[in-house]
This record gives sequence, structure tokens and C-alpha cells, in this order.
Amino acid sequence: MKIKGQDKKALWFKNDTLFLIDQRKLPFSIEIIKATTVAEIAKIIKTMVVRGAPAIGATAAYGMVIGKNNPEKTAEILRKTRPTAYDLFYAIDYMLDQIKQNNNALQAAEEYVDTIIQSP
Repeated sequence: MKIKGQDKKALWFKNDTLFLIDQRKLPFSIEIIKATTVAEIAKIIKTMVVRGAPAIGATAAYGMVIGKNNPEKTAEILRKTRPTAYDLFYAIDYMLDQIKQNNNALQAAEEYVDTIIQSP
């Protein structure tokens, strides 16, 4: 997203925390929201803090990282946030597969996010 003519990330993950620009506040202010639990991620998706299919998918992927110790329950919680969001379900299914294969969840989420950002 562009802010004052500069490209800025709408969300990023650092030190087990997801940071997002609260899309509801734009364009009048920029507020950063932090999430460290699956419940917080679910609320962010449900209340439209994050908007746009790719960003919703990325948020779900990082939510699966946070909930990687109980991936099935995490997937169930996140799926209920926006039942018609294709990218949400795709990201959850992708991450479930990666976690079940014992792949590094954070690396898988970052690869997923990089892929959707580079897609036309």
C-alpha cells in the first residue's frame, strides 16, 4: 500500500507477533494493531481490520503460525471468521499441509505471502 507516496507493508510478522495497519482507520490515520494469539487474529479478520483477499490470506497464514501447536483447532477458528473468503481458506489449507509435513510454519507462511504478493 502507498502512504504519502511510499510503499508500506499492510502487515508483517516479527518475534511471534503479527503487526497490521488497521484498514478501518485509513485514510484519516495510521494505526498499527498487534496480535499474538489466534483469538486476536480471528478478531482482526472478522472485524475487517485487514481487508483485501491477499491480505486476509496472509493474515490467516500467520495466524496458523501462531496456532501451529494446535493446527486443526486454529484452522477451525479462522475458517469461521469469513466463511466466503476463498484466500482465507486457501491459506489455511496450505498452512495445514505444511504443518502436517513438519515444515517450518513461519518459513511456509513467508513463502506463501511472498507468492501472493508477486502474483499478478
